Amino acid sequence: MNTIEALGTFTGETLGKTLLGHFRSRVEHLRLDVTGIENLRELAGHSYLLVANHTRPKGAILTAFGLAPDAFILERIIHDQTGRQLKIVAKSDKGQWVVRPLQRTFQQPFGHGFKKAMGFIPVRINPGSYNRTFVEAFRREAEAGNPILIFPQGLYWTEDFNEYTEVKDGAAAMALKYHLRIVPSYLQGANSWEAGHEVRLLFGKHFDTAGFTKQDIGALIKRTILDLKKAAE
Repeated sequence: MNTIEALGTFTGETLGKTLLGHFRSRVEHLRLDVTGIENLRELAGHSYLLVANHTRPKGAILTAFGLAPDAFILERIIHDQTGRQLKIVAKSDKGQWVVRPLQRTFQQPFGHGFKKAMGFIPVRINPGSYNRTFVEAFRREAEAGNPILIFPQGLYWTEDFNEYTEVKDGAAAMALKYHLRIVPSYLQGANSWEAGHEVRLLFGKHFDTAGFTKQDIGALIKRTILDLKKAAE
């Protein structure tokens, strides 16, 4: 671990975990309407890949720090309803080209240390990034039997999930690599932390990925999330 990554780890252990605790406690002040929890209980004792829509939260600061309600809601519901700890894949860089020396020497190592210390599975999404540590961390969680969350859009969308939403290959690739079933989910209204704000959460039927290509799985992920969105309307 280099000095910059160690700084990120320290910041994650202190400031990061304090922020996590604050926002996790705010989930209980949201009005949650949950459907399909039985689809998760059927996978008790097995690792699976949870995929969900990812909507930009209200407020520039929340957006910048990745503090949307969606992952916190999914984490809370899965823990409360199934007794399991959801492992969340979280980007550790900005997902765009930055000055190369800055990216390599500060942004990526700091972000990796920060997100890992907070309990996430950090993934680098800047073009040309090397993700051996992500693959190893993902493998450990899958072999430990933990549920893992990936947002297949990759980044926030300013609009809700729709037929024009691009689904990245990452979720499909990891499901295939580690033979994981996929559970689709859809959150309606998960863009505000305001107390009393109503959020609908739907879990769909899990499906196997054996025999499919990444493109087939990506299309199926998209279709099942859109089906859940339609059911929520």
